[in-house]
Amino acid sequence: ILSFSINSMGIYALLQSRCTDYCYREWSVSPTSSAEIIYSIKTQRFLVEFVVQGPTCRLISPDLPELSNLTCDDQAYHPAYLLGQLSRRGIHLMPSDRDAKALNLKGKDAQITNRVHKDISMCAFSFNFRSSKYNELMGEHKACFQAVETGIYVGVEQRLDDEYHIFCTENDTKSASAMNAPNSAKLPEKCGDIKCSLVRGKETASNEVILDTHILEGMRSTLQLFPSLQQISTPESSQRIVDGCPLTSQTLNDLLSLTKPIDFTSVK
Repeated sequence: ILSFSINSMGIYALLQSRCTDYCYREWSVSPTSSAEIIYSIKTQRFLVEFVVQGPTCRLISPDLPELSNLTCDDQAYHPAYLLGQLSRRGIHLMPSDRDAKALNLKGKDAQITNRVHKDISMCAFSFNFRSSKYNELMGEHKACFQAVETGIYVGVEQRLDDEYHIFCTENDTKSASAMNAPNSAKLPEKCGDIKCSLVRGKETASNEVILDTHILEGMRSTLQLFPSLQQISTPESSQRIVDGCPLTSQTLNDLLSLTKPIDFTSVK
């Protein structure tokens, strides 16, 4: 309960910083079934969780009185509307360039974030994804995240930390190979400039700030995440991605694009 006294009549406002819940501490995406995906963001104050199914999504946490009408089981909304309602209740999860400037945060190149959002949304029916502490150290032309084939279809609810692999998505024209050996392995112009690779490095609990981004032995860089994942997954997993609901993928992509976890997650 907030109480205060005033000495004169007038119009007053209680203002909250737009950046109260930034930077995010971590995020994750994982399927709960072949038709439903959970997207979680750990902000500076709350663990916010969305269930994505078809063209809409539901808010399932945090469990706060102010959000009770949004967390009802039968309440599903378009991502933009739901995030707008959260913002009206003091949890703002739609960061903008001015928020990045206020936080002295340099985001990723738009091509990189758009590709990561799209790739994760497409593959989320078969894989668990989560943030990597190394992402913010990669610069604007490269992003990284963790991924592992989900275990829910074989009775494994949670994967171990050391089972996760790190994938890097980067602008090929800005990559180390392009800088050190220009034109030696340039992508065809019609393919675009973005590539994805499974790298040697692993997430660690130490304060190590350098990630080994060399491609894992026996693997190859691909133009999209799906072919990279196929190199370490079962045929059944790949088929679930092919059979996944396009509407659910698009809704998750919308949520990721609005909340921008690739740009606004920091472990600092």
